[in-house]
Amino acid sequence: MEAGHVQKDVVTLNTCLSAMVAAAKWQRALTLLQGMVCSNLADVVSFTEGLAACGAVSRWLQAVALLREADEVAVAHDSHSYNSAISACDGAACWTTALLLAEDMRRRQVQQTLVSMNSCISAASNAAVWVMAASLFENLQNMHLVADGITYGSMINAFQKAARWQDALHVMAMWQGRGSQWTQARMKMSNCLRHGHKL
Repeated sequence: MEAGHVQKDVVTLNTCLSAMVAAAKWQRALTLLQGMVCSNLADVVSFTEGLAACGAVSRWLQAVALLREADEVAVAHDSHSYNSAISACDGAACWTTALLLAEDMRRRQVQQTLVSMNSCISAASNAAVWVMAASLFENLQNMHLVADGITYGSMINAFQKAARWQDALHVMAMWQGRGSQWTQARMKMSNCLRHGHKL
């Protein structure tokens, strides 16, 4: 088969994968991805879509397995791939695996983004490990990353679960200092805290 035709096939299949992920058909997406791997048609976009499918339903074991499989077929990971895998860990509150993946990013010199770190902070928060969430939060400045509403919300959630209300209020004050972000989120956050819901 000519290279041009192969490339068209890959693009078409990746588009199908993306549509399946958008439609929450994660099992079909992973089945298609496996077929692409067997046919030597999977590329970094294919694996990223498969990882996004895992992330959407918090299937962290499948996400980690996909990263390993990408290694086996010599498909390099990028920040999007890792972010999707870490997101799967976040949803399952598997904070230790999320941190291992973030460390693997650093080791492979894949840029750790705010999305990566937000997912790690959120995973620690969901697992009620506020000390680790706080440590990751404090390290953002060293990484030249600026916290956003997701970051602050995860930190408040972590402190809420630990009944550390003074710390939660301190984070709220920091967030308030950010101006427009605080204005947009204040009502939702206050309502969540008042009713004891997760942010």
